[in-house]
Amino acid sequence: MRVAIFVAVAACGGAGANVIVTESPPANESPSEPAPDHVMDHHHIDPAHASDPDKLYVEITSDGDHESVLLRSASAGLGTVPYAVPVAEGGDVELHVELASLAPASDAVACKVKIFVMRLPQHDLLAIADGAARATGPGQTDNCLSTIGKSIVTNKVPAVLQRQLAAKR
Repeated sequence: MRVAIFVAVAACGGAGANVIVTESPPANESPSEPAPDHVMDHHHIDPAHASDPDKLYVEITSDGDHESVLLRSASAGLGTVPYAVPVAEGGDVELHVELASLAPASDAVACKVKIFVMRLPQHDLLAIADGAARATGPGQTDNCLSTIGKSIVTNKVPAVLQRQLAAKR
């Protein structure tokens, strides 16, 4: 099932941006594709909060183009998950956020974001969640990426995180 969400983002000075999010199906918890090699290149310390069964500690990573907006958008989405706590290291789970595609046009930009959800520290790929959006107006690239990144984490990732929290207990 596809869902389209229309979001109007107001900017300073009265000019506005419009973002239309087209969500793909729920997170794929049986991905046939592996996580990209560069995601597996870094190492993690053992989870530092294993004794806290009521919270799931989540590292958020990204690299490449638009890294900062992708990190901010995933962090904003994670803020809507009451049992998830963002940490720099020692997490139970990692969300690696990637720009899958960016297609600017004269009056709009289309973007796709993919999030790899991995169990730490071993990098077991638990799920892949993705989504797409189209934005117009001022700051269209950042608006497109920030809206879809937050939407994916808010709407698709919690089910995977909830299962990980249950497994931690």
